[in-house]
Amino acid sequence: MTESRAVFDYKDMVDLGFKREESDDSIFFDKYGYEWFWLRLSVSKRLYFEWDCNTHTVELWRINKGSDVLGKLSIGTKNQLLELIEFYKKETKK
Repeated sequence: MTESRAVFDYKDMVDLGFKREESDDSIFFDKYGYEWFWLRLSVSKRLYFEWDCNTHTVELWRINKGSDVLGKLSIGTKNQLLELIEFYKKETKK
């Protein structure tokens, strides 16, 4: 079964509160002609959504205290993204 992932626009992610973070990756720059960056929306210390500038897709990342990746979830639709953001925002406010 192939994995279905939605493509999200940069402005939509910024409007949702995602913040831009830059990378200094000369290999990426040499290949594509621009600096690699991502947009991130943290919902807790160890959970965050990340939008990739190359694929325009969003994943939910879960990390441990040492920043090791414990799991990733590819976001399939805009509705799924909005529901997950709302869910985690409610959980972290408790």
